[in-house]
Amino acid sequence: MSLLPAERAFKRFVPILSRIKKLRAPDDFHHFIFLNTYLTEVKHVSVVPTSSMMAAIESYQETAVYKVTTSHAQLEVASFLKSFEPRFACEVFYKDLDTHLDIADEASKIVVDMDGHKHNKLNQSTSEYFRRPLDLMRDAVLLARGWKVYRIRPDEWRGFKETFATKMTERSTLEAFYKMYAITA
Repeated sequence: MSLLPAERAFKRFVPILSRIKKLRAPDDFHHFIFLNTYLTEVKHVSVVPTSSMMAAIESYQETAVYKVTTSHAQLEVASFLKSFEPRFACEVFYKDLDTHLDIADEASKIVVDMDGHKHNKLNQSTSEYFRRPLDLMRDAVLLARGWKVYRIRPDEWRGFKETFATKMTERSTLEAFYKMYAITA
């Protein structure tokens, strides 16, 4: 039985990852940290960075500067969630993954990601949107760590608000939100 093209590419890529000697740009560090976590925790593939690579990653994490923006829709979703659970916060830095969680309650391990235009790509042949592979991998890591993950686009939020306009303070509306936007393994 032959491997599918994606599986062949994956099997070729993993050995290369551990031989990378240098990362140049902040995104390179971010993606390496994240990809290594994904491979280890979700795919159960061990990638051992060199000691110089580990030192470079640690130095990067100590000096990294993050530019974070919060959209109006994100603030609205956060306000909606906070009305039920005040521990929700916007732009929670999750150091292990070198990333920000759009809206999160760390105590209950719930994260809501707002997917703007950068997070969805249009399949030209089907005219359907699909999520970026990086987002799918991030969801897989968070789910593997016991988080409940929800993703919503601003246009979906507008539709949700219109549908539940008179019931936004009812717990059943929160349950509907969780049911509609849950990401499962």
